[in-house]
This record gives sequence, C-alpha cells and structure tokens, in this order.
Amino acid sequence: MSDASRSDLRALRARGALATQCYVILRQERRLEERGLRTWTYRCAAQRCALLHVFLTPHGVILGIPPYKLSPDQTNRTTSVAGRQKRTTDGERHWAPRASFVDDVGDHTSVTCDHVTARALAIADVMDEFASDAHPRETLIS
Repeated sequence: MSDASRSDLRALRARGALATQCYVILRQERRLEERGLRTWTYRCAAQRCALLHVFLTPHGVILGIPPYKLSPDQTNRTTSVAGRQKRTTDGERHWAPRASFVDDVGDHTSVTCDHVTARALAIADVMDEFASDAHPRETLIS
C-alpha cells in the first residue's frame, strides 16, 4: 500500500471516528429528537427498533446506526467471533453504535435488528427521503 493510500485510509478512519463521536453525543443528549435538527429515522416495522438515523451537521450528513443487540441465535447465525470481538461492547451480542458521513459510504448501507437482517438501503434513496418534506420523518422497514 502506498503512503498516499495509507494517508487516505487514516483520514477516512478519522472522519468515521468524528461522525461516530458526534452521533453518540447527539443521542446521549437526546438532540436527535429536537425540532431544529433535520433528521430522518429508519425503523423496523415489527417492533419499531431504530435502525438508522440520518441527520445534517455543519460537517455534512451523517448516517448513524444506533446500538442494538441480537438474539443469541441471530448472533451465531449471522456474525463471526472476530466481528463480535471488534464491534460489540460485550464481545458477544451488544453492538456498539457507529456512524459515517454519507460522502464516505458507497452506494448502499446495511441495517440490522432481530426482525430485519442485513437489509441493504440504497444511499440515493436514503438521501431522497432525507431531502423530502414528508411527515413523519421516518421509514418503516419490514
């Protein structure tokens, strides 16, 4: 890997860390529900689990995936031990929140809960919904 590629990768990771930090703080302070903050939420239709928050910051649009837990069966069927060690808070089934700037994501992102398994969402569709004036500002996914 070239030095330029390493530098680009470090910058992308730093942007992801900034997006995640911003998302975690806004969630903890319950600012995602404020009227003045432009947001869009994706929820599972079965139990209304929050799957994805889309919101505008001065630095750009962020896609935030809230923390979630999977059933033991779902965890064992759909994840690896290495993945669980890296991305969960307990090494097993409590997945940590994460976020990215929309410009740093490819054409799709994926959402998951016990009722929705790795559902791909086209970023173009997500951004179209986010830009709309529809109310309520959410999409249910089954």
